[in-house]
Parts: sequence; C-alpha cells; structure tokens
Amino acid sequence: MSNIFLRATLTSIFALPFFAKDNNVVWAYAGCAFFVLVWIVPLLVRYRKIVDNKATA
Repeated sequence: MSNIFLRATLTSIFALPFFAKDNNVVWAYAGCAFFVLVWIVPLLVRYRKIVDNKATA
C-alpha cells in the first residue's frame, strides 16, 4: 500500500506546472535522482543478506 501512495505522491509532485515551465524539468530529474540515491542506501546496507536469502531459496 505504501508503494502505491509513494508513486501517487511523486507523480502529483512532478506533474505540477512548475516542472513544465522553461528549463525547470531539470529540477524534476534532480528530485528523482535524489530519491533513487536515497533508496540505494538501504539496498547496499542489506546487500549481503539479500544475496544470501536468494541463494538459500
């Protein structure tokens, strides 16, 4: 459920008219890049555990 809420929220934010004017689309890309980097951190921290779980499954 949180995945759906997060997608809807991000879509709503990046659909604002601010990002459609002039060269402001760069800020939308920067915002998306920020969220990607934020979500990479937990994956890197738990990488070994994720790989070990896949190997035993």
